[in-house]
Amino acid sequence: MQKTSQRIAAVGATAAAIFIATSTVNAHALGSKGSAHCVVNGVDGYGHFKNWTHNSAKISFVTYDTLKDKRHVAIRLISKTDYDGKIRYWGWHHNRKGYNKKDVVETTASTGKYGLSYIGIQAAVMDGKKVAKSCKAWGQGT
Repeated sequence: MQKTSQRIAAVGATAAAIFIATSTVNAHALGSKGSAHCVVNGVDGYGHFKNWTHNSAKISFVTYDTLKDKRHVAIRLISKTDYDGKIRYWGWHHNRKGYNKKDVVETTASTGKYGLSYIGIQAAVMDGKKVAKSCKAWGQGT
């Protein structure tokens, strides 16, 4: 009786693990959508993610410069994997159009085997090439 209960428990745990793994793979295979938004005094940034799979995503960045000053604003992708949990900071996309001007950048991101488990944005007010202030937001599925 005890061995039978142990086998049933082991089979149940295995089935649950397979279900969870399959659910995650299927969500990525479908090409999920998501978005992220953050604001800091001087910049309003958005990231819209389409066809977000384990290794790639189509991205639309939108920035607004919300202060009349001599600084410009920028936005970039941030990503994190389940593998090591470290945040990867991608290249900046600068909006130098000026106060209250919208900038839209369409781009893609792809990685090797470690993937794009979590993606988001960092929006910043730039003082030349230096970040004066910034905010971060992780993507939420839609």
